[in-house]
Amino acid sequence: MGKPISKEVADAYLRLIAKGMGLTEAARTVGVTAEAMRRRRLSDPTFAADFDECRAFARESVEKVLYERALEGESWAVKTYLAAEDPDKYGTSRSVSVQVRGELEGRPVLERVAALQKELAGRQALALGPAERVLEAELVE
Repeated sequence: MGKPISKEVADAYLRLIAKGMGLTEAARTVGVTAEAMRRRRLSDPTFAADFDECRAFARESVEKVLYERALEGESWAVKTYLAAEDPDKYGTSRSVSVQVRGELEGRPVLERVAALQKELAGRQALALGPAERVLEAELVE
């Protein structure tokens, strides 16, 4: 174990964290290792609480930018913001992209997609609860 981290070094580290700097970079900037700061968080409940507060402050800045991008209509930001705000309603979604090539007729392909949609909806209902639509498909010629 290294020498104790001074209050001045710890405070400088926390200011960098509050500004959004990464843990390793902030530690390096104040002349200590990220591991030393991790040990400090584990051994000092007051420092740990201050660290959590600084991380929350930094996260708010990111959330503000995300919210602004969502209001500007950027679809990725809208999806991310809604998923974070109401994960039960807008939570994680998964998508699969399939390209069908060859001599398949449009009708049988759509019938197979419908069967897969039904199977996937059943699986999701077992794992996550009911869902309106699990899989969407369209025939592109």
